[in-house]
Formats: sequence, C-alpha cells, structure tokens
Amino acid sequence: MDIRRIPAVRLRPAVIVAGLIMLAFAAGIYSLPLFLTAQLPQWFEAQTGKKASLGGIELGLFPVRVAVHNLRLQETGGETLLSFEHLDMLFNPLQSIKNRAIQLDKLTLSQPFVLLSQAKNGHYTVQELAGKGKPEEAGGQHSAIPLLIKQLDIVAGQVVWQALLAGHTVKEQLTQINLQVADFSLVDNAPFTVRLSLARASGGQLDWQGAASLQPFSSEGHIKLAGLDLASLHELALPDVVMQGHFSLDSDYQLSYANNQLKGVAKQTQLAVEDFQYQQADNQVAFKCCAGKRVQHPATGQ
Repeated sequence: MDIRRIPAVRLRPAVIVAGLIMLAFAAGIYSLPLFLTAQLPQWFEAQTGKKASLGGIELGLFPVRVAVHNLRLQETGGETLLSFEHLDMLFNPLQSIKNRAIQLDKLTLSQPFVLLSQAKNGHYTVQELAGKGKPEEAGGQHSAIPLLIKQLDIVAGQVVWQALLAGHTVKEQLTQINLQVADFSLVDNAPFTVRLSLARASGGQLDWQGAASLQPFSSEGHIKLAGLDLASLHELALPDVVMQGHFSLDSDYQLSYANNQLKGVAKQTQLAVEDFQYQQADNQVAFKCCAGKRVQHPATGQ
C-alpha cells in the first residue's frame, strides 16, 4: 500500500464539497437580486396600495454593498409619489460588530423625488403610505436603530408640495437638493457636520452648512438665503395680501432645543430686500419701497 497517496484520496471529497458550496453561494448571490427585483414591487404594492416598479438590485461581498436602481411608487393614474434613480449602501461588517451597530461607510441617494400632495380629507400622500402598515399598539415605544453613517450624500433631489389654501391649490417645488452629512450617529451624541443647498422653482436659493447633535438637539453654523421671491411666498403664508420683491439673508447662527425651550442666536447678520411692495386685498393698506434698488441692513449683534 502506498501511504503517500492516502492524503490525496482523503482530500478529494473535501474539495468536491467546498466546490459545491462555492457554486451554491455564487448562484445565490446571482439569483437573490433577481428574486428581490421581482418580489419587492409586489410587496410595496401590498403595503402601500400604490403601483411600484424596480429597475434592479445589486449585491456585493468584497466590499459588502447593496445597490437599488430606479425605484418608483405611483398612483393608479400614473402620478409619481416617490422615486429615486440609485440608492447605494456600502457596509462595514467589522466595524459594525465592534460598535454593536450597523455601520455604513457610505450611503448615496441619487435623484430622489417626493410628492407631498394634500388630499380632500386633509391627509398627505406620505401619511396615506404610512397608514397602510400594521397599526401600532397604544402606548408603544420605539427604540432607535443603532446606526452609524460615515458619509451620507443626497444628490439632485426634488420635493413637490401641493395643498389646499383659501379654497385653491398652491404648489411649492424645491429642486437641486444636495445634502452631505458626515459622521452621523444614532448610537451616541457625537456631533455631525451638515451641508445643504437647494433652490425654489419660483425663485430663491438656500445654502446651509454647520454642525449638529441630536440629544438634546443643537446646531451652529452659517445660513445664506438669496433672492427669495416674495410674490410666490405670499400665497403660502399671506393669501389675502399681495407682495412683491426679493429677500436675502446671510448669517451665522446658534440653535438649541431642550426642556421644551427653543433658543437661537444670530450673529454677523445681513438682511436685504429689493423692489418691495405690499398691498392688502381691500386696498386699504398699501406700501411700496426700494423700487429698482437694494436696501441692506447689517446687524452684528445677537
């Protein structure tokens, strides 16, 4: 008997079993996205009562990655309620085990769209979608999911808001929404940094950058609002008056909320208004100033 051949003979079954496991694993990684792509739209429709479509799902192991493409929820008439082009999540399993929390090294959401439309009963579309789920028991409490996100990016987002005010429908559209958040945590109260920029379709741009923490809530940083069109804004806040002009704000700030008290401080503040006009519907009060020019007020105090 040739003893030298015994290890080779014993290794063959192990090699075969390992090969079968790897093939089964590879087949699962390939077939699971196809299965989820086919089944998730049905699940969304059952949960929300809305038509759902999904472009595809990708799974990766090295690194651990989940990507979802072209998700869309629609009304039966075809109106889009919620959609995005790409959702890409990069997980860190080792740090998740170490921190006892789900850690995402990066989360990117591309071209999200949300429609906030008010129905005749006063409810918004988001409330109706949430209401399709299982009702919660009275007195139930929620515990926050232990979550760490090292880098969150929302790119080219859009929000459309529609509501009934004073008997007619008003619409507000926010476009070019870009959000960057670094070191966001639901595990501890470590501060995280935020940068947000967006534009109003009817006129005006917002640029906000700063730092914030959640428990208790506090934030400080810099906010800039440029060219806010008052002619469209008055329909939302003061439907019984007519306003025209453009408003701008540039300021450092500090904001905190604790013990049901909201406190805020503004520093190095500059306010500006251009071509301002104000008139009540009954024409009893009218005011006009700054025609063709810009009036600016610097305020360095708190």
